[in-house]
Amino acid sequence: MVFPSIFYSLSATSLPFACQGISKTMPYKKGTQVEVAKLEGNSVVAWFSAAVEKAIWKNSLLVDYNCSKNDGSVLPKEIVDLKHIRPHPQHASAIIFCINDEVEGFQGNGWWLGVITDVHPEFRYTFKAAHSGKEIQLDQKALRLRYDWTHDQWQQVTQVCTQSFFGIFIKL
Repeated sequence: MVFPSIFYSLSATSLPFACQGISKTMPYKKGTQVEVAKLEGNSVVAWFSAAVEKAIWKNSLLVDYNCSKNDGSVLPKEIVDLKHIRPHPQHASAIIFCINDEVEGFQGNGWWLGVITDVHPEFRYTFKAAHSGKEIQLDQKALRLRYDWTHDQWQQVTQVCTQSFFGIFIKL
C-alpha cells in the first residue's frame, strides 16, 4: 500500500516560515521541549522528544533527546537544523479513530507516521507504519492525531470521527 500524503515533504515551500531562512530570533530557548524529525530520504517518518540545549549558529540547535535507543543506551546530543524541529503537539484524549485515518503511533520511543487499518473493541487499533508497512495493535493512548507544523502553526491532517445516533462513525 502506498501512503502518498503520509510523508511530510521537506521542500522549501512546506517548511515553517522561521525555518525557510535565517530567522531574526531563535524560536526555541534552552530547556524548551521539542520534537526532532527522523528522516528517511527527504521524508519525515517519526518524531522523537528532545530538549533544546542551546542555539548553534542561526538555524541549528543542540538538542538532548528525552528517550533512549531500543537497547537502553542513551541517544547522544545532536546538532539539528531548525527545519527538522517542531514544538510538542497537544495530545488530545478520547479520540475515536477510523480506518484509513492518518495518525502518529507511539512505539520504540518515538511517534511514527502511519494509518489505522483496523478498529478493535476496547479502543484498540491496528496501526500500519508508513515507513515499514509493519502492522501492530496499539491502545488509543498510544495514538495521536496527525498535525504538520507549517508557518509556525499546527495544521490538522487527521479528520476526527464522531459517533452518530445510529452507532455509525462518520468523519467531520
